[in-house]
Amino acid sequence: MNVLYDSGDVHTAIKQVLTKIGKNDERRVVIVAYVGSGACDFLPSPEGLTIVCDLKPGATSDVALEKLRKRGAQLFHVPKLHMKIYWSSINGCVITSANASGNALARGGSKEAGVFLDAGQVDIDRIIASIKPKPILKVDLLKLQRENDMLTAKGVKGSGNSKTESTTFDEWRTSLAPKPWKIGWWTEDGEVSQAATDEAKLRYGVREASDFLPFWDKQYQAHDWILCFDTRLEPLNPIWMYVDFVVTTDKDDPAFSIDYPHQAVQVHSPKRYSLPPFDIEGERFRVALTAAYNDFGDDGLEQLAAQKSLVPPTGFIELLEQHWDAWECRPA
Repeated sequence: MNVLYDSGDVHTAIKQVLTKIGKNDERRVVIVAYVGSGACDFLPSPEGLTIVCDLKPGATSDVALEKLRKRGAQLFHVPKLHMKIYWSSINGCVITSANASGNALARGGSKEAGVFLDAGQVDIDRIIASIKPKPILKVDLLKLQRENDMLTAKGVKGSGNSKTESTTFDEWRTSLAPKPWKIGWWTEDGEVSQAATDEAKLRYGVREASDFLPFWDKQYQAHDWILCFDTRLEPLNPIWMYVDFVVTTDKDDPAFSIDYPHQAVQVHSPKRYSLPPFDIEGERFRVALTAAYNDFGDDGLEQLAAQKSLVPPTGFIELLEQHWDAWECRPA
């Protein structure tokens, strides 16, 4: 047994243990309380790696789990898991205080220690049998996404609240659990209601909300992500909006509209919130969204607006994917 006296020793030993040898009988298992943001940088060769963690909001990153899954990791969860074990049937085992996160293993992160044991000294199947892990399913990731977003919106910081591991549109559409979003648009400028201003001041202590979007009836709810755009622009210039709360505009308020009597409200600037469903920066997405909108048409939006939900319909997503993919066929 070798003692690992600091985070650098722990990180080095974990990399040695998890490096894939390529033998047919090789097994590698990570059992940790949390898989935080940045975990992909510290878990080498995730293909075939079994990962067991606690899906604790604010600590485990749904984005990191999805990236590891796409690279071939097999994901499981156990409530109230606290142990941190990095095991290989060939390379040995690290038992440590360090979770799989940038906060624990990166330079300048938490102060960690541990021990390294040779192969064969730890019965990993006995440990697995004792904790009874269950596969991480789509419903588990969707729940974790929503709870991580809610905590970040409240200003809670943690290794599960990723600010750097953005998701591309390609990654979003091929995810096990694509983060849900709704569509929003406007055709003329409006003003925030007094009800929204009062609520933002009462609940959040701010003088005015950062952003708002009027709507008809029950189409938006607190904690929704909305992809918003002004239909008057060409090309469209979309933005993400996170809904902290919704209010009903008083009829005597100058902001009242009989067609859109409610407002979805984002209290803080976009920097406050966790990462949205996918990255919309860059010309490629703007061009694809503009083309999808033009094909879908104002009539399509009006029909959508009459429904109780503004989740983008399959037809709109297919148009968006079609124009997104067409970008690669453009002449150089």
